[in-house]
Parts: sequence; structure tokens; C-alpha cells
Amino acid sequence: MASQNNEDGIVELLYGLDSMGWTTTEPQWNIQQSSANWHGTGAREFVEALRAWKNREDTLENAHHTEQVTYFDTCQAGGFYTLTASIASHRSRAVYDCRLFFQLPGVPVDLQPIQHLFEQVDAATFSYFRPLNSPAVVRHHPELKAPLETVGYVVSHSELDLPDCDGAPEEWVTGLVVRNPHRGENRRSASDEWPGRVAESELLICALRSHRQLHEPKETYHLCSWEYARTSDALALRPVADW
Repeated sequence: MASQNNEDGIVELLYGLDSMGWTTTEPQWNIQQSSANWHGTGAREFVEALRAWKNREDTLENAHHTEQVTYFDTCQAGGFYTLTASIASHRSRAVYDCRLFFQLPGVPVDLQPIQHLFEQVDAATFSYFRPLNSPAVVRHHPELKAPLETVGYVVSHSELDLPDCDGAPEEWVTGLVVRNPHRGENRRSASDEWPGRVAESELLICALRSHRQLHEPKETYHLCSWEYARTSDALALRPVADW
């Protein structure tokens, strides 16, 4: 899909997506190396993390020979896409498999932008639309909201000029890093509605429904809802927490 068969080809693909307007300011990504996972937000941060593969390898006792990466972003006109790849944990950084999957709300009326995208990634011969035979997004609001054990915050800076900030950007908590309240054993989820692929994950990154200032902590948080969509190679999950 890219002109180079190593991580430089993935970076080139991201630059191409950005130049054609297929990127937003806050894409999300994950890198899995052995049993460890690294999460982040931002295309530039993703590229920097790809380049820092040796640092990840040095922190693990039994590093695997291959890393699994997943990159998620939304489309401005609706829908989303995922980029998945397997990359060698070696100075060659060879890419064994790379897939770009789009899920759009219907067939575009103007096909020119997506045809241009197919041409840029050398996938014109595979340009076809496959209709979904099931709901694109599954949403669930549990009757009993599970309490959450918070281990970290996702912090953003306010762009507003607030009078109480003394000229410094106000910091807001917009997400939480929590222990998975539905973590199951023997590869089974602890909840029937919870997606099974996430049952083994120790930690989750949740969106925070009611943002709060960083210097005003809350005592308790709970999981109030979640939504997810499946692609051919990934599961896009959005848990939502509140206080």
C-alpha cells in the first residue's frame, strides 16, 4: 500500500492521508510488543513512537520479534478508518502486513476523493464497497454503572482565555486510564455485553463525559456507557466514564 515496505512506508502513508484531508487533530494509536501495550494520541506522536522501537524492546525481558500497531482516526464527513500493521523489531523495521480499512456512512456521492486515495496508496484495483449486514456501531448503557479504579488522566489544555489562569492554559481532564472493570478469565468477558476481545486487557482508556479541571479531583468515577465498531482487523472501542 506504500512505496516502501518498512516503517517509512507507513509514515509516508500517513503524510499522504494528511495531505488529502483524511486526518483529524486527535487520532488514537496503540503499539503492542509482547504482553505490553503503548497508547497515545496524535499522528506526530505515533511516528515518534514508531521510531523509538528500541526503547520499547529494552524495557522488556522477552521482547517479541514483531510489533503490532493500530492507528484509528475519524473522517470529517463521517465514518472512521483503521491502519493496522505488523513491524519487525529489528533495525530493518520490515512491515509484514499493512491494512487500511475505511467504514463510511453509505457510498459517497462524490467518488473523486476516495478514488484519489486509492491511487495514492496503489490500491486502485481493490476499490470496491462492501455493505455491512449488521449495525455499524453497537452501543450499550448498563443499568448498574461499574465503579472504576483510576490509574491516570488524559489531560488537555483549554484554548479559552480564562480570567483565573493568569495567562497560563487551563488544564482539563478529558479522559481516564482505568483498570478494566470487566476483565475476565479464560478469555471470557465478565459481562455478556462487553466485547470479548477486550476481556483480557488490564487497562482501558475512557472518554470522560463531564470534563473537569485538573486541580479539582473527584473521589469516584464509574463506567456509564460504551460503544464499539468492528473492522476486518481491529475493534474500535469507546468506553465513557463520568463522576
